[in-house]
Amino acid sequence: MRDQRGAVLVVSLIFLLIITAIAVVSLSGSTLQTVMARNAQLREAIFRSTESAIEQAIAFPNVFDRALRSAAGFPVPGVTTSVDDSEAAATVSCLQARPIVGYQIGSGTSYAVFVFDATATANTDDDRVASRITQGVAIGLPDNREPGLKLNGC
Repeated sequence: MRDQRGAVLVVSLIFLLIITAIAVVSLSGSTLQTVMARNAQLREAIFRSTESAIEQAIAFPNVFDRALRSAAGFPVPGVTTSVDDSEAAATVSCLQARPIVGYQIGSGTSYAVFVFDATATANTDDDRVASRITQGVAIGLPDNREPGLKLNGC
């Protein structure tokens, strides 16, 4: 009987060691899930910020007229974002112009369909997450170009 007195203590210590190992593994898995959830939230916020920048660029006064006259596209000023630790930028560029045949107003002003690209980018300060969206916009504008003159590909 005297030889079995410490067996309960040894078995208890082994069970305690197993329970501690399970707790450590559970905590590390929980930490990883928290990091993954934060990254998903940040990615979604940056995407929303980029879409907001596109909407602001398209709504900017005279943005399409300015894009026609800009060689490298018009960088839209004052684009703001909804994410504290991110920066956004938007550019509008003209891709092509097609005359609208037979459509004139008043004293013979002809119109054309101009196709623009509105591109917005946003990223976090530490560049961990970035988003870039390009949206096409077609708009009818007065065709004030001289015959044969192309403005930046339009």
